[in-house]
Amino acid sequence: MSNDLIHEVEEHIKQQELEKFWKEYGTFLIAAALIAILSTSVMSLWRGYKHKTNTTQTAVLSKAVADQDTIPESLDKAIPSLKAGPRAIAFITEAGSLAHAGKLQEAAAVYDRATADKTLPDVWHDLAVLMSVRTQYALLDGKENPKAAE
Repeated sequence: MSNDLIHEVEEHIKQQELEKFWKEYGTFLIAAALIAILSTSVMSLWRGYKHKTNTTQTAVLSKAVADQDTIPESLDKAIPSLKAGPRAIAFITEAGSLAHAGKLQEAAAVYDRATADKTLPDVWHDLAVLMSVRTQYALLDGKENPKAAE
């Protein structure tokens, strides 16, 4: 009988402590759970948006390079609709295609457009600068050889 009474008192004390803890920290626990759920939702939505955008941008680039004969023209039309990273790839690909076709003057102009675009990622911007200098050097040497600028 005394064990039952002690057990009942201990249970009552534990319940009071739990209620006190919940009153003191319950709001914070609920807020933390809601923040975790909301941040997970926002991250998931952001990843979905980025995936959709990247897929769309890649499709535009793929379509532009589908026909080997019209790569420069197709990429030139696609460039304004592209975000910085894919736009840089389009610039470099267009200029490379022109250089390969022996049109170094036009390739140099595309590289110059790429170097003027300050929104390109640094690595792509720097590559455009190097390729522009290389193409200009080939033009100054009078080498209209397509391999000179590749």
